[in-house]
Amino acid sequence: MQMPTNRVITYLRAWVDALADLDPRSLACFRIGLGVVLIYDVGLAWDVIDLWPGMQAYFDGLPLPYWAQPAGDVATLKLLFGLYAVLALGLVLGYQTRFCALALLLATGIHRCVSQTVDYHDDVLFHALFWAQFMDLGQYFSFDGRGVTRTDRWSRVGTFGLVFNVAYIYISTVVEKSDPAWWPDGTAVYYALSDVALSGVLGRWAVAHLPLFVFKMLSYQALLMELLGGLLILSPWARARCTGWILLSLLQVGLWACMRLESFPATMFTVQAALVPALLWARLGVAGRTSVVVSRPHWQRNLLLSLLVGTVLLNAEGRRLARLIDAEEPLPYRGASSIYQLRKIFHLQARWAMYAPSPPDYVGWWVCVGRTRSGAEIDPITGIVPTFKPPNNAGWPFGGLGSVYWFYEPDEEGYVQEEYTDFIRWRDKRYTPQNEQLTHFLLFYVYVPYEPVAEGPHEPMPMLVTRWPEEDAEARPVLRPDSVLREVELYETVYDKWGEMLSKRIVVPITY
Repeated sequence: MQMPTNRVITYLRAWVDALADLDPRSLACFRIGLGVVLIYDVGLAWDVIDLWPGMQAYFDGLPLPYWAQPAGDVATLKLLFGLYAVLALGLVLGYQTRFCALALLLATGIHRCVSQTVDYHDDVLFHALFWAQFMDLGQYFSFDGRGVTRTDRWSRVGTFGLVFNVAYIYISTVVEKSDPAWWPDGTAVYYALSDVALSGVLGRWAVAHLPLFVFKMLSYQALLMELLGGLLILSPWARARCTGWILLSLLQVGLWACMRLESFPATMFTVQAALVPALLWARLGVAGRTSVVVSRPHWQRNLLLSLLVGTVLLNAEGRRLARLIDAEEPLPYRGASSIYQLRKIFHLQARWAMYAPSPPDYVGWWVCVGRTRSGAEIDPITGIVPTFKPPNNAGWPFGGLGSVYWFYEPDEEGYVQEEYTDFIRWRDKRYTPQNEQLTHFLLFYVYVPYEPVAEGPHEPMPMLVTRWPEEDAEARPVLRPDSVLREVELYETVYDKWGEMLSKRIVVPITY
């Protein structure tokens, strides 16, 4: 029995070594890509940074130190994001790579606690930066590269962990896509490209012109590419891993071409860049070089061990505490709430449910029709004349504030619409001249169902959700003669029928 056991162990070691053997030139591209994506993210945040305090105050609190939160200090926020960008630039240049990677890991973890301004690509970035702590990313295309490679078993832990993590993202996503819209219906891609918040120019053209069977084939193809690509990059054979890398890269090209997913495709390209095989570099003529392999100092190895073990234990305990909190049970010891909060920073995803398991079967966006003190009618969201047409998802403020303005539908309890109302009032009071501030407004959710698909795409259905201020009708000003509301047909808000066609229309309001 000893011989088969030894063979299994030998094969497992060879498999781990094969996955962990990433080319240092590929790791350099991985490092540069991470820095570029982070700088781009800072640019997106900078575009709406003046609105961030009001945006976040109604949700999770600001992504600021506690001493800066009460005042909503935008200057402090700009300073922190400026430092974030400097660290990302250091990663791009490969200057003090280890320090920049560690600082960015902490900054990205803190940023992820702000749920309204992050998405799955931020989780991918955090995991990539986590595994980057174990690797020497400064060997090529960097100021740190001097032909010296600091390596030991922890380097292989990092490279193997990164490859396994990328594969798990794709395979886990396939498992999560259990909704019939993926299989057997095959309508998931149609739903995704119909989403006004996410679709690109090519995606919107496809929805308007291509037959439904094309979208069915694309849904099945997406599942197949994710599953095969994820499995192949775990293969012990180099050619199979290369094939998997090509499949996953083609998948991201398709997403980039058809949808507006901001940094997500670039982030996935970045983590997959680490998997580029050495034979591709040889064909491109980028020569390798001989490096002097130097073992890490003992204190670095101890720190990496502490980081790995501590993060795993923190996540395990954090998940246990989360279940207690969900069950409304008392926390078992003093300091448990701090452990729970710390786990949010170092959270390792167990499930990757990107656009899964159920794609949305409807889309919607918010429109505000407001009356100013000067008598003008504007939409304070966009700052222009109100319109119920689908907004430009690449323009202001749609692109920068998509998660706040366009994602959440109204709820029967009124929490979502209250938050929107509070934010609109906060923004108006802070940034609008006094003589142009709002006196009244009506908040609409413009709803577009996807079903029945054969009769789509469907026309937008505006629904009056709430008014501000909530006062007697006699106190509200009459609509302007040229008000946009005199030409629109409104529908009743039916909270338990999202995804279905609406038939019940309501009377157009005559006052703001």
